[in-house]
Amino acid sequence: MVSLPQRPFGRPAMSHHPRPCPPREFSSPFFFRRCRSGPVPFVVVVKRAARACGTPGGERRASEERKGVGTMIDTAYETGYGTAHDTGSGADPVTGARAEVTLTVGLPAGALWDLLADVTRVGEWSPECLGARWLGGPAPATPAAIRAGDRFEGRNRYPDGSTVSVVCQVTEARRPGRFAWVVLDERADPERPGSLWCYDLTPDALPGRTVVRQSFVHGPGLTGAREAALRSPGALDGRLSQLRDGMRRTLLALARSAGATASVMGEDR
Repeated sequence: MVSLPQRPFGRPAMSHHPRPCPPREFSSPFFFRRCRSGPVPFVVVVKRAARACGTPGGERRASEERKGVGTMIDTAYETGYGTAHDTGSGADPVTGARAEVTLTVGLPAGALWDLLADVTRVGEWSPECLGARWLGGPAPATPAAIRAGDRFEGRNRYPDGSTVSVVCQVTEARRPGRFAWVVLDERADPERPGSLWCYDLTPDALPGRTVVRQSFVHGPGLTGAREAALRSPGALDGRLSQLRDGMRRTLLALARSAGATASVMGEDR
């Protein structure tokens, strides 16, 4: 069940005014921060409930809204968000949705792994991620010191202009072969994440070159992509296309910054 702070967050939204921006306290992996226009996802009800707390009768309305939204979230987890990706059978069409790209980069696998695993540098190369920082104490002294279970926070800016911070947890840090992590949703359960990301590195036939495959798989958790797909089924394909483009651009920019060559291999999926 969703729990909300029992205190007001500014003025209540009036019907004759444009919808105000959600309070900053409610930025999260799946709380969209949409303002003034566009469809209202069900999680916005949570934010409206929070704003209502300080108005006459607001405590009662907020309690009712919290109960309804919490029930929807619990039901989502229990009845469909864990099934396999299947757009044709009526099963959850989002969980398991995948995007990946494969490139050959003119760097040895160990050197490339060190760059990819240094999440604090991703903002230098990614068109979507503005930056990241390690959580829970001192940052790993070197990429080789990263361990499964370490967490970091990434700050993303999406094509619609919204900016959201997400918490991620490393699931595998095996130098020089693999670096993987999950993006947690509001429940912060690494067993039911919003998405799973991975870099797989293998040496190329030519010395000093590495084949890197970056993959994204949508998890069973609650995300903006899932909410958008529920509103419009075609939105999922659009988002996967954006992710592929962002992966390619990130890896190409990383290679350029390291003075290395890079080339796309085959067709992306």
